[in-house]
Amino acid sequence: MRKLTLLVTFAVLFNLGAEAQRDTLRVVFYNVLKFPGSTGDRADSMRAIFDYLKPDIICLTELNDEAGADLILSKALNHTNNSLYARAPYLDGFDTETIVMYNTLKLSLAVADSISTAGSTAVGSSRYIGYTRLYYRDPFLSVHRDTQYVDVIGMHLTAANDVGPIESRRIQARMLKEWLDVRPHVKYILAGGDLNVYTSNEPGYQILLDTGVMKLYDPIARPGDWNNNALFADTHTQSTHVRAFNGGATGGMDDRFDFILVSDSVLRNGSPLKYINGSYTSVGNTGLLFNDSLTHPPVSNIVPWEVLSALYHVSDHLPVYAEFEVIQRIIVSFRDEAHDQIQILISPNPATDYVHISDQRMAKTDATFTLSDLQGRVLQTYSKPAGQQQWVMDVSGIPSGVYVLHTFSEGQTSALRLIKR
Repeated sequence: MRKLTLLVTFAVLFNLGAEAQRDTLRVVFYNVLKFPGSTGDRADSMRAIFDYLKPDIICLTELNDEAGADLILSKALNHTNNSLYARAPYLDGFDTETIVMYNTLKLSLAVADSISTAGSTAVGSSRYIGYTRLYYRDPFLSVHRDTQYVDVIGMHLTAANDVGPIESRRIQARMLKEWLDVRPHVKYILAGGDLNVYTSNEPGYQILLDTGVMKLYDPIARPGDWNNNALFADTHTQSTHVRAFNGGATGGMDDRFDFILVSDSVLRNGSPLKYINGSYTSVGNTGLLFNDSLTHPPVSNIVPWEVLSALYHVSDHLPVYAEFEVIQRIIVSFRDEAHDQIQILISPNPATDYVHISDQRMAKTDATFTLSDLQGRVLQTYSKPAGQQQWVMDVSGIPSGVYVLHTFSEGQTSALRLIKR
């Protein structure tokens, strides 16, 4: 049997309409107020928040210690499934830390690192900037060995609106951009967290957006003087409280401190990872709470009261999220070295109850078939003995949707799309 090789034009179908399969990633950035602090039971409130948001990527800032990260993972994210979410390694540094957690059905960890901002403050050390590279668990990954990377950058820049902290934020932003300048492979960037900036004219914010090889963009394009400005009430993320709460900020909703910024690659039409217009959200903010607490009427009629109450009790910040479309790579054909088309036929396709599979070239060999969903979960496995040219697969018991039929024979692999009605 001649060795199978993939066509160069095989199936990375970014622009072929119905052939390309799409998935959505919801990405959340959240300052969790020195968690766990003296109130580790806030993880129970986080459970309501994350059950509502159903995030795929969560970048948390202001974690006190690794025990707090594990508490959030076990009690807030994995309370019904011990393995649904995983986290990046906890990188201990100065003051509070940043960490990324992710949905393992869709994503896996490639790299976790920290970006030093040493020397950026006049008063001792400063918090590092976290870098986490995830990759999308494309259902065809075992075949084409290629997938989409997501570069998550978590920031908690120096706080306060004085000359010294403003200069510190400028230096921290410059250090990040210098780090990115020598890493051109870091391309599909979702950068955010608690930036502690008061206006879009602040030097540090301008550096993030307008300098270096890799410029960043605000998906909602709302520049201006955010601090204590009712014109930007719908963008504000701090404070959820008017009065003192567990050491957090007070004064009500009057600052846009929490951001998600993205690279140009994530904004382009046809990008394999693309921001979904209109998805950027400050969770629970109605735009009618200027200088007031999150739970003061009129409260959101979109976010359930249980979740609003949890947001109020967990932190003085609101989480922000945005959604991103991933375009999966689809294998449509294989050829042998002489470029003769291999005739693996499945019919009917779309199917309702049974699928007939045939291939003359595999008739003389043993073969194994697996049927997987688009998250890579194997639903059924079949074995075909040598000498059998046709066989039947029962798909009556699986839900309607798009699936992947993998074939394995003599060390070679193929993948075909199957639609179940």
